[in-house]
Amino acid sequence: MILLQVICTIWTCLFIPLLNAEEFVPKVTETLSEYSFSLKSFDDSNSLIRLDNRVVWMSFDSGENWEAVKEIEGHIVELTVDPLHGQDRAFASVFLSPKFYVTDDHGKSWRALTIPISENCRLGTTCSIATHPTEKKYLIVDCPCFITDNSFFQIQNEIYFTNDGESFYKIEPSLKKKEDDHITSSSCNFVKSSKDSDIEGNDASILCLFSNHGYDSDRHLSAAYTQLALSTDGGKTFKKFDEFNDKVIYQYKILKSHIIVSTQDDRYNEMSPMDIWISNDASTFQKARLPAQVRHVHMYGIYEDSIGRIIIPISTIFTDEKNDQPAPSEILISDSQGLKFLPVEWTINPHFGYIDIASPHFLEGTIIGSFHPSFDYSHNKGKYNKKIARDETKISVDNGLTWSNLKVVDEENADSFPCDITRPERCSLQNPFYSIKISNPTAGIMLMTGSVGDGSEFEWEDQKTFISRDGGLTWRFVHNSSGLYATGDLGNIIVYIPYDPNEDGDFQSEFYYSLDQGRTWKEYELTNALSSVDPYKLINPTPDGSGSKFILSGVFATTDSETNSITSLKGVEYIIDFSAAFDSRTCEEEDFEDWDLADGKCVNGAKYKYRRRKQDAQCLVKKAFKDLSLDET
Repeated sequence: MILLQVICTIWTCLFIPLLNAEEFVPKVTETLSEYSFSLKSFDDSNSLIRLDNRVVWMSFDSGENWEAVKEIEGHIVELTVDPLHGQDRAFASVFLSPKFYVTDDHGKSWRALTIPISENCRLGTTCSIATHPTEKKYLIVDCPCFITDNSFFQIQNEIYFTNDGESFYKIEPSLKKKEDDHITSSSCNFVKSSKDSDIEGNDASILCLFSNHGYDSDRHLSAAYTQLALSTDGGKTFKKFDEFNDKVIYQYKILKSHIIVSTQDDRYNEMSPMDIWISNDASTFQKARLPAQVRHVHMYGIYEDSIGRIIIPISTIFTDEKNDQPAPSEILISDSQGLKFLPVEWTINPHFGYIDIASPHFLEGTIIGSFHPSFDYSHNKGKYNKKIARDETKISVDNGLTWSNLKVVDEENADSFPCDITRPERCSLQNPFYSIKISNPTAGIMLMTGSVGDGSEFEWEDQKTFISRDGGLTWRFVHNSSGLYATGDLGNIIVYIPYDPNEDGDFQSEFYYSLDQGRTWKEYELTNALSSVDPYKLINPTPDGSGSKFILSGVFATTDSETNSITSLKGVEYIIDFSAAFDSRTCEEEDFEDWDLADGKCVNGAKYKYRRRKQDAQCLVKKAFKDLSLDET
């Protein structure tokens, strides 16, 4: 009798929760609209903002109910949640107008602001807004103006500043325009780029780049004049930097501890040598020491790691007629002062093309790099154009010191791949896109679209979806298609929807979800056999990844049963709610485990770990709006 009771107790504890999990179906709420153009979420809030057919709508319950914002009038074309004050502030821009609306209470109330642009300024797009990390009333607004002058289409932008959040004044460029300058441009940013900025300067300090460009009759660049200037009074007066006299400033970037400026020596030659300059105080610049000369490169994705080093991806995509062997694309990492750069030995593939890097802020020391070869068709000379390059995707978990391929560990599906996955140096996961998409913050749980191989071949139909539970070191196949994905409850809920609803052989659409960190998946049919959804956005409306609700936006198509032709198209949004999963059980201490970053190795002289839910635990963490807590040992 006692044995029977024990057996029953074991069956009750182990199998009933599993049955409940299998029986669980998320709550899905469908909302059809004429056209849903943009959907944004506020940080640490259930408030959402949506643009639907030029009208702004608000939801204060994670998208289940919506109401139009009556205070906002006009043709709204763009919504922006303030990246520095995402908990409460957003902007709504009016089409081809210097007018925009702002909310400072996550959408409860709105007020209108109008920029006093010049009479001859004809806007071709909306004005962009830069905000200050600590002084919310400080704004920089950039309004692009279009002017037709003879046969040239001139572009001039006007920049405005406010220190009270209401009244704006124009920032006059300190670089004067010449008669033969066809394009004049300005860009200004606050010297303080984050709340923890180490760069000296008062709150009104801004850095501006003023540029004038002239073109010949064939519309080729004839001359370029630039000036970098610092203002400590909100753009009323400027001090230029003499270091850049007779140089063309290519771009600048303000980071937490450094300001980076790239220059070219010859204003008449786009292929002239380039230099990188560094400032730690916004007052003086020093030329950085580079391992090799660079010419006409792209430096997108510059960022600063947690110990103050600057990481610059150098994408060499053009060469000149005299140079058959241009410097290869590479990743440069500086010392802590930012003045000496060394190349990262991350690939043995010395070609030129595009490099993209992603460094998830929640994975200390992790960098994912992706290289895509580019062929320069601007010149027909040179042996270099005939070389064959290949894609490469690699990962570093020690801030770029060592790199490895994205290893596929999937014995169950090993025979489905075109190469031997036990040899990752020749057979690994390759990211096909020019930007690497990182999902919401999790304790090492990530998804990626890609194909398995050595990067020498690419076919869109070969793209599949993979998952990692160790911060990107190893990957496993989960879906035989590419699509949208998002995570919730800090990685314990995963939602995936294929781009193509026909990928499983039928017209109707479905999404897939996992409640055990990607080990198993269940299917949810969204539509019937005569309709489908073309998805274009899937988000967890809590940007910190803690929430258990998801929002899927797309285009809802209905077809005729006889002709199979599309009869109607509408915008559609689905609210997918997992809060009742596992009978609404909240995880307890025994449901958690330690997970070590970087496979337990030291990063910057320390080891890091997260407490995360065990993969098979029958519960949700349910700590909405609470960020992941990283422990240092």
